[in-house]
Formats: sequence, structure tokens, C-alpha cells
Amino acid sequence: MINQILQSAKLALFTTSIILSGCLAVDSGKGPEAAGALVGEAWKANKAKDFELAIAHAKKCIKHNEVDAMEMQGAMTNPVPTSRENLNKEAIIEKWALNHVGASYFIMGRAYAELGKKEEALQAYQHLVATFPFAHCWDPKGYFWKPALVAKKRIKELESKPNN
Repeated sequence: MINQILQSAKLALFTTSIILSGCLAVDSGKGPEAAGALVGEAWKANKAKDFELAIAHAKKCIKHNEVDAMEMQGAMTNPVPTSRENLNKEAIIEKWALNHVGASYFIMGRAYAELGKKEEALQAYQHLVATFPFAHCWDPKGYFWKPALVAKKRIKELESKPNN
């Protein structure tokens, strides 16, 4: 009976430590789950027009995952091939840091543009294009898109606008 109680206590302690370590990883912003959660929150804030919060989430993702993203980008000579017919999901998901950090720069550019901060928006978009050109974002419609390609269009649009 005592052995069963001790085994149950050990299992409960082990389970609690796993849960807490997962929570700490998400809270720290580092790693695939935490980065994904931060980008998800940044997209939600952006959609809700809480652009400062979107920028804060994006910056946290970048702070904790940019080194990994740069390593992933640096190891590639071509983007992961993808199309509507062949998503190549596993290969893209392996590049989690590249994708989440790329998305974060895109979200920041978009949020800064909405706040009327043209220079900050341009910096975010230009950094994305120059540093993370192979990043992908998932569209809930069922396909991946490349934020750097869209950022190039946004750069042209912003550069054609007069300064406020």
C-alpha cells in the first residue's frame, strides 16, 4: 500500500515537472511551441487592431528565436518547395524558427505601417527580405505563403507614400 502511494506521488511529481517545464518554455518565448504561440498572439492582436501588443509579441519571438532562425536560413540554398498541390508541410515545419521569426518581422512591419510609423515598418520589412527570404507562413485557407515576397510589395507601397 505504501509503495503504491509512493509510486503515485512520484508519478504526480514527474507529471507536474513536465507540465511546468513546458509552461516555462512557452513563457520564455524560446522553442517551437513558444514561438508558435507568440506568433499566434501577434496575429490575433494585429487582427484586433492592437498594434502595440502585436509588436510586443513579435519582438519577444524574435528576441528568443532569431539566432536559430538565422542558422536555419544560413543552412539553406533554396526555399523549401511548396505548392497548393504539394504542401511539403513536414519540411517547412522543421524550419520553425525561420518561419516564426519571419512571420514576426512581417507582423511588425504591418503593425508599424498601421500606426503610421513608416520608417519602422520599412526597417522590419527590409530586414525580413534581406535576412529571412525563405520563411513561410501558413494561411488558414490551406497553403503556405512567403512573407518576404509580400514584404517586397509593401516596401514599394510605403516608399511611394510621402512622409507625414
